[in-house]
Amino acid sequence: MSECTLIHITSPRVFMIADLHNFVVKALATSPMIPDAQAAVLEMIEYIDKSMIGLFVVAQDQKFVGLMLAENSHSALSPGCSVLHFYNEGGADSRKLLIQSAMNYARSGGFNKIRGFDINQKPAAFARLFRAAGQAKSLGPLIEFDMP
Repeated sequence: MSECTLIHITSPRVFMIADLHNFVVKALATSPMIPDAQAAVLEMIEYIDKSMIGLFVVAQDQKFVGLMLAENSHSALSPGCSVLHFYNEGGADSRKLLIQSAMNYARSGGFNKIRGFDINQKPAAFARLFRAAGQAKSLGPLIEFDMP
């Protein structure tokens, strides 16, 4: 088994690295909440050097295999650390690094909890994925309405 390396992306310049840019687009495109992954990357470039956005990727065998995107919000409307996207095509080592990065990122923002959206509607699997982050508590499902 080869070693995994966690990379905290804090500079917009790294998106000039084609392999990284393409991996981030591919990872974000797996989310039904992100209709335009390329536009999402452009927005991330605007905020990546601010502490409110945390983007972490895992490399293994000179290939990017995992991504965790989170936001530390100090807004009175929704304070806390929210995992906006989690993607892993690597193994358990990659997953563990990404979970640990979410926990460390939340703590760096002064938070002791992380939140995430179970967009695949598999609550038991979602809770298992983040079990290292502590006891899971459901705050209710996310529901979307297509307006007529």
